[in-house]
Amino acid sequence: MAVQSPPVEGRANAAVVAFLAATLEVTRRQVVLVAGERSRDKRVELQGVDPATVARALAPPGGTE
Repeated sequence: MAVQSPPVEGRANAAVVAFLAATLEVTRRQVVLVAGERSRDKRVELQGVDPATVARALAPPGGTE
């Protein structure tokens, strides 16, 4: 998945957090950027969300990878 926000003043980071929060139906506070603040590759921590829920929400359409 790619975010189209420019990497200026944290906009891309905010867009990633907003996208994940909306997709997973959680608050933005539950999505924490833990690595990659200045990189294209991000690592996030999802608080209070089980891995199965994340896998279902982010699975490609049709359920195959």
